[in-house]
Amino acid sequence: YANIKGLALDKTYYVRAYAKNESGTVYSAKTVSFSTAPTKPSVTMRAVTNVDRTKLSALLQGNIDSPGVPNYTEKGFVYSATNSTPSLNDSFIKVEGTSSGSYEITLSGLSLGNTYYVRAYAINAGGTVYSSDVLKFDLKGTTPIVSVSETDNVNLSELTATLHGSVDEVGFPAITEKGFVYSDANKVPTTSDKIISVTGTTAGSYYANIKGLALDKTYYVRA
Repeated sequence: YANIKGLALDKTYYVRAYAKNESGTVYSAKTVSFSTAPTKPSVTMRAVTNVDRTKLSALLQGNIDSPGVPNYTEKGFVYSATNSTPSLNDSFIKVEGTSSGSYEITLSGLSLGNTYYVRAYAINAGGTVYSSDVLKFDLKGTTPIVSVSETDNVNLSELTATLHGSVDEVGFPAITEKGFVYSDANKVPTTSDKIISVTGTTAGSYYANIKGLALDKTYYVRA
């Protein structure tokens, strides 16, 4: 037998035995072959946990089921907010180590309001493989909920009134402004009409006194 070195990856080699004497060289009638084609690793996307909308982060968990031959040299996760089958052409994060088994990393620097798609990946000389499963998670915010109550203390002499509203849910991120919009022309007033702001960013009821109203008008108010 003989041990040979210096082979190249991803090749098929053909072999015959030979022998020489004074009469010449002879070869075996049979030719055998062998391949040095690499075996790609196998990787699984396990879970996405600890999604934190405040820190804008999430914990990604994967698993190297088989390291491949030769052993893989890189692993991690690929992710995207726009591509539902992310690859290394999108964003990615590497994880240290080249052993089999589970691995994880906290992904940060994300953006509020997005849905992210994630796959695990690994690379060896045979190429790049991705997990068959794509997981997704949301970092979407929630809008606040407000309501308006009946206006009272309408004073025709001073042309003032008291408006009443409530922040029923502050949403996420929490509200930064609240108040009332009103109009004597638009029955569904918006911030393009007149605005009166009220201080505070907590949930619960609030009110505002408005001045400078006009006689003989009907006003429409929304929180």
